[in-house]
Amino acid sequence: MALAGRDPARLEERSRRLDGCPTRTFDAYDLERCAALAPWAAHALGGLDTVVVTVGVAGFGAAGDVTDAVAEHLVTVNALAPMSVVRGALCVLEAASTVAVVTGAIVDRPMRGTADYAAAKTALATWLGVVRREQRARGVAIMDVRLPHLATGFADRAVTGTAPGMPAGADPAETIDRLLVTPVMAGAARR
Repeated sequence: MALAGRDPARLEERSRRLDGCPTRTFDAYDLERCAALAPWAAHALGGLDTVVVTVGVAGFGAAGDVTDAVAEHLVTVNALAPMSVVRGALCVLEAASTVAVVTGAIVDRPMRGTADYAAAKTALATWLGVVRREQRARGVAIMDVRLPHLATGFADRAVTGTAPGMPAGADPAETIDRLLVTPVMAGAARR
């Protein structure tokens, strides 16, 4: 496993917990560095078969109240950065590889006060749907992971505004376990 993120201290701590795996810092605004992540990981690991992209930032407020600068930030971090990571990955992944990108439930259930945030995530989801069809013949699986609202504090760290009223977030570990185990169990049952 190789890890990338923008906080060097968190990366170092996670790397220690994972037997010293390679790490790299990046910022979502540096799209060239985003595109270089998968090639770097493939080189550091001697190959790459799965890429998981969880880049994103929340933003809330009525459309008329969100500034153009904030809207640009939301689109860059929530759509363009993940797209760049995936583009870079497509250059190094081979058949039977997987790319999983978290878009979130906001794509299917946008709420009032989330127009710019939802639009950015929906743009990413649409792009992933097209890429999925393009990569099918190569045998590269493209997954759009629409996680529900999770109890991670993500909505409390919004770049603008305050989250609209939402139900309690789901347990992150339980949700991820279900996501990872359910497809495996379903695949085993079909065989």
